[in-house]
Amino acid sequence: MPSLTMAREKATILVESHDLYYGGCSSSSDHGANCAIRKNATAFDSSSSSEIVVDLPATTIETDPAVWPKSKPLPPLKPSAKKVLFVAHFFVSTDVNHMLLMAEELRDRGHECHFIVMEPYVKRVEKAGFTATGTPNVLQGAGLDTIQRAFSYASHETSWFTYVYKYIYGIAPLAAEYYEPSMTIVEQYLAKHGKPDLMVASKASECAIDVAWHEGIPLSVLFTMPLGGMLNAYEDVVAAPDANLWGGVKEQSSLYMRLRKKMVRSAMLINPVVLVGSMKLAWDRYNHGYYPFAIPGQYWKESLIISPWSMGIDLARPLRPLTQLVGFMTPPLPELPHDDASLAKFSTEDQEHLRFLNSKTDGVVFCAFGSLAVLTQEWFDELVAGMDLWARTQGPNSGAVIAVNDLSLKSGLNVSKVPDTVQVTGWINQKLFLAHPHTQAFITHGGLGSLGESIEARVPMLVFPLFFDQPNNAHRLEEAGVALKLHFREERVTAATVAARLTKLTSDPSFAHNLERQYQINKRSGGVAKAIDLIEDALLWDGNLSHLIPVTERATFFQRTNLDLYLLIVLLAAAFLMTVVWPIAQPLLQRYRITARLEAMANKTFEEVISHSSSSGSLHEQLSVISNS
Repeated sequence: MPSLTMAREKATILVESHDLYYGGCSSSSDHGANCAIRKNATAFDSSSSSEIVVDLPATTIETDPAVWPKSKPLPPLKPSAKKVLFVAHFFVSTDVNHMLLMAEELRDRGHECHFIVMEPYVKRVEKAGFTATGTPNVLQGAGLDTIQRAFSYASHETSWFTYVYKYIYGIAPLAAEYYEPSMTIVEQYLAKHGKPDLMVASKASECAIDVAWHEGIPLSVLFTMPLGGMLNAYEDVVAAPDANLWGGVKEQSSLYMRLRKKMVRSAMLINPVVLVGSMKLAWDRYNHGYYPFAIPGQYWKESLIISPWSMGIDLARPLRPLTQLVGFMTPPLPELPHDDASLAKFSTEDQEHLRFLNSKTDGVVFCAFGSLAVLTQEWFDELVAGMDLWARTQGPNSGAVIAVNDLSLKSGLNVSKVPDTVQVTGWINQKLFLAHPHTQAFITHGGLGSLGESIEARVPMLVFPLFFDQPNNAHRLEEAGVALKLHFREERVTAATVAARLTKLTSDPSFAHNLERQYQINKRSGGVAKAIDLIEDALLWDGNLSHLIPVTERATFFQRTNLDLYLLIVLLAAAFLMTVVWPIAQPLLQRYRITARLEAMANKTFEEVISHSSSSGSLHEQLSVISNS
């Protein structure tokens, strides 16, 4: 019979039937790996010998590893194709932009994506190749008037109290007004197309969050703001920014600022418009069969929360495992043309802007304030004059571009009188301007999409915050060394101030260094790829992510506080006292009480004798009287 000899310090030989299995087996002259040969499930431990000889039946042993049978390949680590529904029924375009990036990545991984968005964004979604259902357009008619009024308050009001009060006065009833029709559309979609495998809802899509919770649809929430605000309902954040009102942080807030916050919140609670809006929202929820006084944060406790923020910008704080920071989710910057043929691929408007940028070899400042900011005439004039001052100090081939949105133009903003160094435009390809090497600074309102694109392009920012999360963003960006802020509620906006800060941004090399660092940090955060990895994890678990919920939240109140344990200890101690200690102590206490009573009587008798002796007769006579009595 043939034999196999191996020189090994330690080997375990398993022999089974007459078949040979080579699981990484080799002789000492080959790879030196452990050898396993199975027959009759018999094991031999040869650790005491350096040489092993095994007699085998007449069998051909193939010693060439190249022809050994290969292991069966593992299946790819991804879920099968799933259906994902994205819902962003409010007027925040940032939510739609982020969802489109996520949907494109999901589509590339083989999943099916659908959208429910506000009517003006339907074409944008369909242009990206997805089906979309539209919800009522808030940006028209009375809704547009309300938004213009609310954001005009937010953009112009220098009093914090009046700003918050009037802003909430405008937005709160609007949110309540559009809840019911948006809810109806979501319910009709589900009735027609069935439940998705996962729903991704924006933070403001309360109707979608309600439906997902009550219908048992796995939910992921896209939170395009600094963590805090609504998340405080279930996150222990000590120094969280109040993202929904203003940018104050507790550790940076004075006594006056913290008191002012409490006063404004109290005023909001007694605001009749807010109360009426809240009651209407509760009534609409009740009519659809949902709990009327829902707290959005409470519905998110078992859902994946994706926050497109970077730890290099946002505050450090403890996060729940279901809350994930993935870094800024920004699309790749456009590749700039290098000849006429590549230039022809761009739109006519983009070609014009590229020619302008190419001609400004001394540098360009780009200014844009998103789709919701309303500029006052004073601010516009000072910003334009400041950019003009900066351009004139840089050289003859420098300039500036300011993009003005429709809300500002409809508010009556006059943009006709600007110097030759400054161009005024409407909607613009912002990424194209930021990607161009001649762009040296970016004046922005500090919205999430804009600051993410600016960091991606490594362009320093002058942040002019207005409302929502923007004041906090401005503060965080300035602390990170990638921007300077110009806050109209903290200082007066002047052309000289604008020019001075633009000069600092474009001349101080520390901004370029800090931007490069933040860019690297953000790339390591994962971005869109990490967000979709997290969503696929949720799909693999069929949306049940209970294993990621902290044990302190899964435990009951008594388990978290140990009150039941303490109560049991008290009861056991009481039982021990009553059944063991008391029977022993009772006779002793009774004897002690009798002794004490006798001593008291004796003392009283003695005192009576003494007092009587002082008033009459001798002591002998008094004792005789007492004894006779």
